[in-house]
Amino acid sequence: MNKKAEQLFSDLNDGKDFLVKDPELREIMINYLYGDVYHHGNLDFKLRELILIVVNTTNHTLKALKEHVTSGLSVGVTPVEIKEAVYQCTPYIGLGKVEEALEIGKENAKKSGGSVQITEDVNVALKDADFVYTDVWYGLYEAELSEEERMNIFYPTYQVNNELMKKASPHAKFLHCLPATRGEEVTDEVLDGEQSIVLDEAENRLTAMRALLVYFLNPYLDYADQALAEKFDGELQCMLKPKRQLERRD
Repeated sequence: MNKKAEQLFSDLNDGKDFLVKDPELREIMINYLYGDVYHHGNLDFKLRELILIVVNTTNHTLKALKEHVTSGLSVGVTPVEIKEAVYQCTPYIGLGKVEEALEIGKENAKKSGGSVQITEDVNVALKDADFVYTDVWYGLYEAELSEEERMNIFYPTYQVNNELMKKASPHAKFLHCLPATRGEEVTDEVLDGEQSIVLDEAENRLTAMRALLVYFLNPYLDYADQALAEKFDGELQCMLKPKRQLERRD
C-alpha cells in the first residue's frame, strides 16, 4: 500500500473509510486514485474536489457525490461553492437529479456549520451575504422571451442595483459570469462600482479553463522533442500561477 496515498485518502475523508470493503480492490483504488491521479498535474485539492463533485452530480453517482462533498469541505471548499457547482449541472442533467444532489449538499453542510438555502425573498437571500451573484435573464427557455417579457417577469425584483446591494454585508462583492445586459439584471452603478469584481472573475475563469484544457490534454500530446515538451510544461506552470488583478480603468 502506498503510504502517502493512504494518508491523503484519510485526510480528505476525515478519517472515514468510504471505499469498497474488498481489501485488494480497496488497495488498488487508493494507490491509483489518491496516489497517481491526485498527484498528477498542479491542480490544488479544492479544484480537484469541485471537479469530482460536478462529475458525480452529472453521473448521478450519489454515494460517491456524498463522499466528495465531505472531502471538499475538509479541504476548504465552501457550501456556497458546492451549491453553485451543482446548480450549473441543471441544464445538462435535469432538475430532479440536481435536487437530489442538493439534498446531499445540505446534509453535509450541516456537519460543518454551513447551510444551503433556496429562497425567492431577496431580504433573506442577501442578509449578511458576502457575495451577490447574478446572470442574464435570457437563454432560460426553449422559446426565447423578448426583452419586454423578461422585464415583466424579473424586473425589478431580481435586478441587482445599489438598493439591493445595501441589503448584503457592507463588504459584499458583486459577481457576474459576463457578458451582462446593463439595465436588466444589473445596473451600471453596480457593474462598474467599487464592489464589482467581475473583471477579476472573468480573468480567473479564463485562466482556470485554459489550465484544465492543457491539464487534460497533456497526457495525450505527442511532443516533437524534449525541448518542446519543456516549453509547453513551462507555459502550463505560468498559466497555473495566480495572475495579477486587472487594474480598474476609467
